[in-house]
Amino acid sequence: MVIKNKKIRYVLQDLELFFKKIIIRLFLKPCAKKTLTELKISGVKKLLLIRQHDPLGDIILSTAVFKNINTALPGAVIDVITRPDIKQVFDGNRYIRKIFIFDKNNYYNPFSFIKIRKTLKKEKYDLVLVLGTTSISFFSLWLAKATRAEFRAGISGSFYGKKDYTEAFLSVELPYSGGARHQTEKNLDILRGVGLPSKNTSLYMETTAEEDSRASALFVRFGLKKGDKIVGFHCGAGKLENRWPACNFAAVSDHLVRQNGMKAVLFSGINEKELNNTFLKSAQEKVTVIPALNLREFAAAVKKITLLICNDTGVLHIAAAVNTKTLAIFGPTDPAQWNPLDEGHFYVKSENDNIFKVKTEEVIEIAGKALKVF
Repeated sequence: MVIKNKKIRYVLQDLELFFKKIIIRLFLKPCAKKTLTELKISGVKKLLLIRQHDPLGDIILSTAVFKNINTALPGAVIDVITRPDIKQVFDGNRYIRKIFIFDKNNYYNPFSFIKIRKTLKKEKYDLVLVLGTTSISFFSLWLAKATRAEFRAGISGSFYGKKDYTEAFLSVELPYSGGARHQTEKNLDILRGVGLPSKNTSLYMETTAEEDSRASALFVRFGLKKGDKIVGFHCGAGKLENRWPACNFAAVSDHLVRQNGMKAVLFSGINEKELNNTFLKSAQEKVTVIPALNLREFAAAVKKITLLICNDTGVLHIAAAVNTKTLAIFGPTDPAQWNPLDEGHFYVKSENDNIFKVKTEEVIEIAGKALKVF
């Protein structure tokens, strides 16, 4: 159930946090801690990664872990537990054996908790890792303990005022690598913390041949063919302060179509019709509007383009995860932490954290530099 009234939602969140803390203090004691010398990392054959909390972009920024685990532990089994709306990020991933679904909206139903606990306990994992560095999740930690694995690792909750959470559920608490360190590096620090060397910072998401074929057919239907230089635009962002005006995106589109011979396509989600209308009213040159796509359809489609220009939001990281070049406009958020790390990912950052102060000319200049690398 989605609660739209913000005041009611915040009150319920505070109540939920209060009761979680009461549960921990009354019914759970700090669990026995393990040292890394007790963990023979080379002998780990079966891992569970818990990645069911945080927004989409945060989750995709943690996908660099897969190649690193595979390199460090070739042949090891990797399973993932996630929430229903995020499962598509992990579908088709060659490194994952099983994807388990946990829907915390069912936590009023004790039978769903009993079922997932029995399922996870039966797997007998050698190592469980709770990924994520921007928040501490009660349910992710509970899932870790539900496995009954001897080694359950994640960042300590001290930084977030939730030390009691991680004391109760984790057998290995790792220090939080704070500051302006990139979010992908912070997730890889969890691997490094348990003795898994991690150098590859590439985000990772796979699409299937069938999905790629459907994306190609979609582009052909709209008159876009193989060999076209295509610049994609996405004007949305979950946070209003992260949204550069849609009319500015349109001005960039016009310039790239006229001066660089690009073909422009406009992507959007189901809730961004108004943004698209603003873009289209402002654009002078032809723009192909791509119908709203689900996460995997978008991933397959964005693979087909030359460059994606967007805000700091989840689609930025999807594009990076399928190796499409990007140019992101940043307002209050820090590109040193959030812009994809690998080469080919450009950005423009407002000097005063106000995205409305980013000039169209700045974006056009960086877009030109980005296009020269192709």
